[in-house]
Amino acid sequence: EARAAGASLIVGAGSGVIADLAKHASHEAGVPNWAVVTAASVDAYSSATAAIRVEGYHRALPTRVSAHIAADLEVIARSPRELSFAGFGDLLAKIVSFLDWNLARLLTGEHYCPVIAGASLGSARQALAAARVLAADPVTAAASLVDAGLTSGFCMQALGGSRSAASAEHTIAHLWEMAGVVGNPRWDLHGILVGAASPLVLAAYRRLFALLPGFAPDVAGRLAAFDREPPWEQ
Repeated sequence: EARAAGASLIVGAGSGVIADLAKHASHEAGVPNWAVVTAASVDAYSSATAAIRVEGYHRALPTRVSAHIAADLEVIARSPRELSFAGFGDLLAKIVSFLDWNLARLLTGEHYCPVIAGASLGSARQALAAARVLAADPVTAAASLVDAGLTSGFCMQALGGSRSAASAEHTIAHLWEMAGVVGNPRWDLHGILVGAASPLVLAAYRRLFALLPGFAPDVAGRLAAFDREPPWEQ
C-alpha cells in the first residue's frame, strides 16, 4: 500500500505491534519511518529488529530504524495500565539477559560489550524506579519507563541484535504465545508473559551460577538429550 500510494514517509502511531509493522513496511518500501509512541509497552521502538507473527510463529524480520521517535508523556500516562505492566515485564528481563550474556562469555568466550550490557541492565533498574512511583505520579513513571525502553532499544541497535535484552524468558513467552495458552486476552501481552517467565528462568540461573566453580558442561550429553525431546507442539 505504501508503494502504491507513492509514500515518502511511514508514520507508526501506536504501541509495539504498530511500530514493528511500520519499521518493516518502511524497510520493504524503501522509505524512512517515524514512531509516535502511545504506550511504554515495549523496548523495541528504537531497535533495529521487529518481532512479527507470521503464520502463527514469531519471526525477526528486517526493518529500517525509525528516524524520529516522539513520545507524549501525558498520552502514555493515560494508556491502559496493562501496557505499562508489559513494559515493566519486558525491561525486567534485562536482569536475566545480563546473567545469560555473562554466562556465555565465561563458558564460550562469546563477544561481550560491558558498555552495552551495563546500559541494558540500567534500563531494568530504571523500570523498577518507575514502578515505585506509578500510582502516585504516572507522568513521571511514564517518562522513566519510556527512557528505559528507548535505552534498551538503542543497546540492541548498537549491537545489531537482541543479545543484551533477551534470553530464555523471551523464548518461553513466544512459546506461550504461539501455543495460544493464555486464556485471558487482557494479559495476553508479550511483555506480561516475558515478566511472568523471568522468575522461572532467574531461579534456574541462581542454581547454575552457584555451581559455576569447577563447572564443566557436558555439551555432547546436553545436545543428545535435546535431540531426544519431542517437538514443542507435543
